[in-house]
Amino acid sequence: MEIRGPRLPEYQRVLTPEALAFVESLAREFDPRRRQLLEARAGRQRDFDSGRMPDFLAATPDHLPTLAGVKFSNPDLMAYQKCLHTNDHQFDIPWGTDEYLLAALALGAAGGVGSSYNFAPPIYNRMITAFTNHDLPTARTEQYRSVQLIDLLASHGYMPAAKATMSFLGVDVGPARLPHPRLTPDQINRLRSSLEQLGFFDWVLAPSPGSRV
Repeated sequence: MEIRGPRLPEYQRVLTPEALAFVESLAREFDPRRRQLLEARAGRQRDFDSGRMPDFLAATPDHLPTLAGVKFSNPDLMAYQKCLHTNDHQFDIPWGTDEYLLAALALGAAGGVGSSYNFAPPIYNRMITAFTNHDLPTARTEQYRSVQLIDLLASHGYMPAAKATMSFLGVDVGPARLPHPRLTPDQINRLRSSLEQLGFFDWVLAPSPGSRV
């Protein structure tokens, strides 16, 4: 077995010889089936990319009548509209891409599910309130703040940077789990400095209207 990715020191707790041998045995036994499923998934994605609507929502109520909705994480807004309109708007379909929430609101989204809502809810509360009040310039300003924030975090390694940002706000949720690396103290200091330069702390500590994400 060949590991081509980076080998960070903390990975050694997981990538033991026994663990690698076990993974190798699984690969030998199930690789043909794995490849078959990956190809089927790629074919399904090609269907969606060509405009075909995911059909599981319309087909599910007969088998799972308690289904209330699903999180929609594909950035395809056309497919999202089709899901919203399934069975005459039967399902709750929260939008799953934080950077596009404003666009989803314009199409009928009632809210969203995303990671940056954990540490930047005032940005989204102000955006939703502005959109509801037909104040599109303010809503666009807040949405672009979201874009800037997520872009900055991604430049530091999104998941560990997001965890560190929570700690900056007084909620220590611990480091990111493997395989995400841990930020060093110097990296954490540089992240805080970048957030300060961006204006993040002013954005999230400013008074926010009572709308809820």
